Amino acid sequence: MKTRRGKFLAKCLLLLFLLLIIIGIGISSFDRKAKADDPLCGSTITENLTLDHDIACTGHGLVVGANGITIDGGNHTITGDGGSGDYGININSHNNITIQNFGTTTNSGISNFNTGIYIDNSTGSVIQNNIVNSNYLTGISLYSSGSSTLTGNTTNSNAIGIYLNDSGSSTLTRNTANLNGTVGIWLLLSSTPNTLEDNTVNSNGIGIKFSSSTSNTLTRNTILMNRDGFNDDQAASNTYQNNQFLHNTTGALLSFVETSTPGIKKVNDTISFTITVKKPSGVACINCTTIATAPSESSLSYSDNGSGVVTGSFVPTRTGTYSLDIKVTDSDGNFVKRNYSFLVGTTSTQTTTYYYRGLMPTHGQPHRTDSKSLLLAIPASTEEWTCQNWIQNSPDVLPDYPLAYLSSIDSYTWYKQSAEADAYIGAQRYVIYSWTVDDNASSPVDAAAKYTWVNKKFTNLNWTMDYSWNWYRPSLKLNGSNVYWTTFPAAEADADPVSWAAHHHPDGTTDPSYADLTYQYTTTPTIKSIANTDILVLSATEPSDDEDNATIVVDAVSGTKSGDIVLRDYERPFLGYATTISSDGTTTIAANNIAGETTINSAKMDITPSEGTIDVIIDAWNTSGTYYRKWTETGSTSGIIAEHTIGDLKNDVDYKVKVDGTMLGSYRSNSSGQIAFTYSGGYSTKTFEVQPADLVLPVTGPDIETVYAVDLWPIILLSLDKYISIWAKEWQQILTGDRILVLPP
Repeated sequence: MKTRRGKFLAKCLLLLFLLLIIIGIGISSFDRKAKADDPLCGSTITENLTLDHDIACTGHGLVVGANGITIDGGNHTITGDGGSGDYGININSHNNITIQNFGTTTNSGISNFNTGIYIDNSTGSVIQNNIVNSNYLTGISLYSSGSSTLTGNTTNSNAIGIYLNDSGSSTLTRNTANLNGTVGIWLLLSSTPNTLEDNTVNSNGIGIKFSSSTSNTLTRNTILMNRDGFNDDQAASNTYQNNQFLHNTTGALLSFVETSTPGIKKVNDTISFTITVKKPSGVACINCTTIATAPSESSLSYSDNGSGVVTGSFVPTRTGTYSLDIKVTDSDGNFVKRNYSFLVGTTSTQTTTYYYRGLMPTHGQPHRTDSKSLLLAIPASTEEWTCQNWIQNSPDVLPDYPLAYLSSIDSYTWYKQSAEADAYIGAQRYVIYSWTVDDNASSPVDAAAKYTWVNKKFTNLNWTMDYSWNWYRPSLKLNGSNVYWTTFPAAEADADPVSWAAHHHPDGTTDPSYADLTYQYTTTPTIKSIANTDILVLSATEPSDDEDNATIVVDAVSGTKSGDIVLRDYERPFLGYATTISSDGTTTIAANNIAGETTINSAKMDITPSEGTIDVIIDAWNTSGTYYRKWTETGSTSGIIAEHTIGDLKNDVDYKVKVDGTMLGSYRSNSSGQIAFTYSGGYSTKTFEVQPADLVLPVTGPDIETVYAVDLWPIILLSLDKYISIWAKEWQQILTGDRILVLPP
C-alpha cells in the first residue's frame, strides 16, 4: 500500500511529464488508435512544430488541432503500418494550416497510410515541398476544402496522387504525381474553379481526371506515359493552354486505327491508317497534325478531311521495327505526341512465362489488396490474394524483346470462387481497376470451394507494344464471388483432390500459377532489351539487301535521357556511341544524352571476341576518300582473341592495320570491300587504325598542316601561307616510309 508521500510524488511526476509534453511540443491531448512507436503518433498538434527525427506510427500520424499553425517535417518522415483509415497528417475543420518539407529524394516522406495528408472542411491550407508516396488510397486529399495551395509536392505510387473533392479556388503548381495506379491528379464533384500549372503526371492509370468539375484552368502541365492521358467529362467548360500530352497509351485527344490488314508486314506492303484528332475541349482539331515515319520513308502521304480526321499511308522499304511519329499542336499551344509501331519482315516468336504473384505492382498499374503482379521469378512460398468480386494481376517486369506483337496468353491458375454463374477469367489490354475485360478475351469458370487448377487461353490478341512500358498495361482477371488466386495451395487439404494429384509432385513441389505470354518480334536487328523506358526506340531496321547494317532511331520521352540498348546476335559497334560487344553474341549501345530524335548507325565492322567483352569507341570512319578508320577497343580480360571483319572499303585494295601505332599486317580487300584479321596481342585499351597501304598520314610541322597522298589524288601542301597543288605520283620518289619529305618552295 502506497504512503501519502508516495502518492504525492507519483502525482508530481505525472504532472511534470504532462507539462513537459505540452511546453516542449505543443500537444494538448492524445488521440491514439493504438500504441505507437513514437510519442508524437496520433497526437493533436496545437502549436508550430518542426520534426527533428523520423517517426513511425501504428495508427494516425499527426492530428492538427488549431488554426494557423505550421508543421515542418524538417526533411524527416512519418511512416504508417498500412492500417485502413489511418492518416499521416489529418487536418479537419482547421484553417490556414501549412504542411511542408516532409521527406527527401531518398525516402518516401509520408508513407504507408491510407491517406498521406487528409484535409476536410478546411480553407487556406498550404501544402508545399512534401514527398507523399506509397499510401494505400491517396497521397493528398482535400474534401470541401477550398482556397488551398499545393506546390512542389511529390505524390508517387499511391492509388491516387492528389485528390480534390468539392474543393475549389485552389492552386496546384509544380507538383509531381507519378506511378499512381488509378489517377495522378483527380478533381471531383464541383471542384471549381482551380488552377493547375507546371505539374508533371507520369505513368499513372489516368494522368489528370475531371469529374463534374468546371471552370478549371490547366497551363504548362506535362502529362506523359500514362495509360490514359486525361479524362474530362466537362472538357468544354475547362481551359487548356500550352500543355504537353506525351506518349500516353490511350486518350480522348488522338485515336488511331490501322485500315490496312493488321499484323506483321512485308517489305513494300502498303500500311494505311486513320487518325481522329481532338482538342482537349473535345472539338475537332483541324489541320493540327504532322506525321513522320521512323525510319523516314518518302512514300508517306496523309491529309486532313477538314473535320480533324487524318488518313494516310506509307510503304516500308526496310525490314525491322517501324513507327509512325504523330504530333498535334492546337491553337491554344497544347501539344500531343504519340508513336504507333509496326513489324516488317522476318520475325521470331518468343514465349515468356510470368508467374502469378501476391505482390503489389510498382509501375503505375492498380496496386491494392486485390491488384497484384505477374513476375518472372517463381514464388518460393504460398501467396494468396482475394476480394469479394474480382482480383487482377499485371506484368511488373519487362520481358526480353519488348518491341513486339503480343499474340496469345495461356493462363494456368489455382483459383476458387463461389458464384454459380457469370464467373470468368479474362484478359484486358489496357488495365483499369475494374472487373471488365476485353471483348473475346474471357472464359467462364465454375464454382470451386477448394483450390482448383484451370487453364484458359486467349488467342488472336495482336496487341502491339508500341512502347516498352506497355508491357505493364495488360491484366488477367478473375471475376465471380469471394474470388481467390494463389501461387499454389499451402497443403493438400486446401486443394481439389483431382487438381492436387495432377499438380503436386513426389519431390514435394507443386505447379505454381503462371501465364505464358507469346509474342513476335523482328530480327533485323533484334532488340533484346531497353534499360531505360524513358528512351524510345522508334525504329530498328536494316536494308532488305544488306543484313546487319542496322539503323536505330531513338528519342527521349522528355528532356535528356540515357540508357543501354541491347541487341542479340549482333557484333557490330555503332557510330557516335560507346558499344560493348560480348562473346555471348550481344551488343550493347550506351545511348547517352539522347535529347530529341536521334539516328544511330552501325559501322560495317564485325568483332567477335573469344571471351568476355570488348568496349568499342569509333573516332574516325571514312567510307570514301581516304577510307581511314580509327577506333579504340578495351577488353574485359587481357587474353581475349578477337576476329575482325572490316567492310565499306574499296574493292581489291591493300590496307594496312596498325595497333597502337605498330603495324599488325597488310590485308587486301575482297570483291565486297572487306578485309579480315585476328588480333591476339593482349588487351587493355588498344587503338586500331586501318588505311590504304599507299596512304600517308599525317605530316605536320611549323609550316605544314595536313598532307596525304593516295594514288593520283592531289595533295595540298601549306608552306609559308602558299598553297601548291601537285599530283601524288610526282612525289613517289621522295616518299620515305610513312612520311612525305617537303622542301620549302
